[in-house]
Amino acid sequence: MLLLGALLAALPVVLSYPSAYNSINCIGDKILPTPTYGLSGANFSVCATINIKAPITVVSNAILDVNNYKNWNTFVYNATPPADVKTAADIKVGQSIVFNSRGIPAGATSVGTDIVTFVQRPYFAAWKNIENEAFIGHSEHCFLFAACADGSTQFTHWQTQYGLNAGVIYGLKPDFQRAYEVEANDLKKYAEKK
Repeated sequence: MLLLGALLAALPVVLSYPSAYNSINCIGDKILPTPTYGLSGANFSVCATINIKAPITVVSNAILDVNNYKNWNTFVYNATPPADVKTAADIKVGQSIVFNSRGIPAGATSVGTDIVTFVQRPYFAAWKNIENEAFIGHSEHCFLFAACADGSTQFTHWQTQYGLNAGVIYGLKPDFQRAYEVEANDLKKYAEKK
C-alpha cells in the first residue's frame, strides 16, 4: 500500500510537464537538460537535491517568492523582480529578475539578470541568463518539486552552462556546486519552519 501511495503522490508530477525531467537526479557528474536548450551545446551542469519536510506548495512558493530571498537565501541574497511582482503567484514567463548572489567565485558577489522561461506551479520553474554570452556562454537554472507520499517535497535544482565559451567558467564548477547545495539547505531550513 505504501508503494501505491508513493506512486499516486508522484502522479501529478508525471502528468504535468515534459517527462524528461522526471528522471533528473544529482547522482554522478552528468549534463542535465533544460526546457529552453535541452542538451544542445551543453558544457556542464551543477545539481543539488534535498528532501524538505514541507508541502510542495510551500517549497515551490518559497522559490517563486523572489522578493523574500533576502530573508532566507544566503546564496542568492537579494532579487529584484518587476514592480508588479508582489508574491510567488505573480511570477510569469518572460519576466526579467535581477539576482544578487555570493560565492561564485568563492568570496565574491555578482549581479545577473535572468528571464523566467517556465513556470508550472507547484511542480517546475526555470529561468535563463544570457548576459555576457560572448564571454561565458549562457545558462538555465531549473527547479523541480516532487510531492512525496509522506507529505514532504523532494526539491532538485540544477543549472546547465551552454556554448563554447562556457568552458571559460568550468573552473568555477566547484563553487557553483557548493552554492547550489547551500541554497538547497537554506530552502530546507526556511520551508520547514513555515
